[in-house]
Amino acid sequence: MEPVSNNGEQEPLLARKNSTDSLLSLESKADSIKGYRWLGFTTISPKYRWVPLLGCTIIFINEAEYFVKQVATMRAIEAMYCYEFYAARHSPLADLGKHIPETLCKDDSIQKQLAKSAGLIMFVRMLSAMIGAIPLGWVADRWGRKPVLILHKVNVCITCIVWVVLYLGFPRVPIWTLYLSGTPGLIGGNYDIGLAMLFASYSDVMPSATERASLFFLTTSMQYFAQTFCPSIGGWIMNLDGKGGTSHINLFASLALAILTALITIFMFPETVHESQGAKQSATAARSNATVEQDTTRQEGNRKRSFISAWMHGAYERFAGAVSGVGVVNILLLALSICFAATGIKAIDWYALVQYPVIKLHWTFPQAASVVSMEGFLMLIYFSIMLPALNRAAAAWLGSQLAQFVIMVCSSVLLTLGSLCIGFSNTSTVFITGVIVYLFGEGLPPATQAYIVSLVERSKVARVMATLSMASIFGKLAASILFPKVLAWGLDTRIDVLVGLPLFVSAGLRLKMAQKEDSNIA
Repeated sequence: MEPVSNNGEQEPLLARKNSTDSLLSLESKADSIKGYRWLGFTTISPKYRWVPLLGCTIIFINEAEYFVKQVATMRAIEAMYCYEFYAARHSPLADLGKHIPETLCKDDSIQKQLAKSAGLIMFVRMLSAMIGAIPLGWVADRWGRKPVLILHKVNVCITCIVWVVLYLGFPRVPIWTLYLSGTPGLIGGNYDIGLAMLFASYSDVMPSATERASLFFLTTSMQYFAQTFCPSIGGWIMNLDGKGGTSHINLFASLALAILTALITIFMFPETVHESQGAKQSATAARSNATVEQDTTRQEGNRKRSFISAWMHGAYERFAGAVSGVGVVNILLLALSICFAATGIKAIDWYALVQYPVIKLHWTFPQAASVVSMEGFLMLIYFSIMLPALNRAAAAWLGSQLAQFVIMVCSSVLLTLGSLCIGFSNTSTVFITGVIVYLFGEGLPPATQAYIVSLVERSKVARVMATLSMASIFGKLAASILFPKVLAWGLDTRIDVLVGLPLFVSAGLRLKMAQKEDSNIA
């Protein structure tokens, strides 16, 4: 394997010269070192040549686990409420337990309870993940990316076990106990944390900014590779009895895939943090004596402050140091835009692609699973072929950083238009058209992450990414509370178009996000 050079590419940072001269020098060295090209990606050492492939594999199996059970969990909750609905009316259908035919479970009261419970389950999961994510960025930068990845995979395994046990225990076990399925997030965060750790690992061992951005898109495309066929497989599995009554088989399949992902992460994925720590040590050695004296003076001043004031001041300085050269205000604006984006995207993925066609277009859940598979196929093409090509072309023309920003803005526009189109749809054709428009805007999250990585010192990428992933988690948390209520309002009006009210709110959030992005670039 011949080493190849990346002399021609620079990794741009926002200009703040007085604080970033040494960092720019280090980045120039990083971009000019000799690396090892494997599968189109250059790494700093041959021992890391499998990192891109392993990262993509981990995300693929992780998402296969999710999409096998995604629609099945909605159907499982619906089946539970359907049983309670008929049991309260002393109907003989209640004797069927969780196996009441799906077509008899579409009453508005059942659907509102389904949305409420699914939202509360997601709320507990996101809240647990947000709390659990707080120390993980520090752990990743101090002890390594791999321990955090392992914690995330263990969290997923525990969640799958809880779902299996609680579903099989119903009706002896009440429905509300499903909320507990999200509590393992306290020890491993959620998908955002796992993805952030992979991106941090890529940043540790890949010297090229453009290649890293392309790998971000390719890694994200693995989600859609899994989504291309796993929802259809899941829909087929949960309908083995012809009545939508075999969701428990999906839950067992999901558990098996979660265990497989954990084993790959534990035994095959390498630790990369020492590469970024080497860069951090070089940056520390480059600091002047004057800076050391300023730090000493600042520490003495802190001793005179109250304990709380000193702690807050120290926390701010650590955060400001992590985003040195970017600016705290810029990072906060990006975090706010990520929060708005996550709120809207989660509402679409959870509601518009699954429950909306069931309520408004009178589809069954297996039919809704086919739309999720269509989404996966289109996103696979978009993320694995179109976005990397657009990224490389735009980077050659505009520069890496500006190219990623342009992709962010264009994605936001497409997401907004797609949300409105889905919300106003009253036929399957218009609905699918809106879904397609919306899907081509889902490059927004990885483009935002690639953009942020291009701004931050490499040795501090993990903690900044973990911090920003909390903004994404908070957005999903907001969606879990807001959108079941918005859906209930829309259904209660009995006005057909207001069934799409969550989609209109999602579009409004996207417009707000675009304003934040505009403020950030200004």
